[in-house]
Amino acid sequence: MCQAARRVFALFCPAFLSGSLIIVITSGSMVLLVRAALADAVPEAGPDPYEACLAAASGDGTGALALADTLEAAGRDRAASHCRALAYETLERPGDAAAEMIALTDALEEAGANGETRLSAMLSAADFAWQADDLATVDAMLDRASGIDPDAPAVLVRRAALLRARGEAQAAVDLLATKEWETPGPEILLERGLANVDTGRLPAARADWVRLIALYPDSAAADAARRNLDRLDAAMELIETEPLTLLPLTP
Repeated sequence: MCQAARRVFALFCPAFLSGSLIIVITSGSMVLLVRAALADAVPEAGPDPYEACLAAASGDGTGALALADTLEAAGRDRAASHCRALAYETLERPGDAAAEMIALTDALEEAGANGETRLSAMLSAADFAWQADDLATVDAMLDRASGIDPDAPAVLVRRAALLRARGEAQAAVDLLATKEWETPGPEILLERGLANVDTGRLPAARADWVRLIALYPDSAAADAARRNLDRLDAAMELIETEPLTLLPLTP
């Protein structure tokens, strides 16, 4: 993602947070949306096994997989897929988590779930695929998400991150520049700053992150922006004082 930054100096880019921070920012709301859609067929008495499975998935991935099998045996395939995805995340198997979320997405579409819920499932699948370095699946899920809401900031910021991952940072800048937001969200400002870094526009990156912190000081994106600004300011100072020594021989 950092070809342009590497041309400035080798140690700068690896210190930057990648687009995976998107998952930290948005996954909570996604889980809640999907969870609400799947909290059906609850037994009349006793605890819901789906809720028990979700609770287990956060710490006991193996146990949650067993509970998911119980859900599937009871005919609750969608709930089982959702729980399995979260269990696989805990077990650090993002590729399997992505596969389960894709299965859930297909099932939600077949069941006629509302667009917001389906969009959340698609973006969760894309995020898991991102963690698994499966960019083809990320691309496919974003295409499906765009069919629901092509201008959704959550879709655009992931598309921009994907473009950067493929070495198309200028396309990422252009994508985010084509949209007019009265007040861009924190994820947009964070990603736009990263795209500006990758295209060598360090002052523009700094402006995006300063604005992010001013508008959303308590957000997870602001925390990332603060860390990035510290590194960016140090990098810009080095470039000003020792520009020649920082240029690598190879890209």
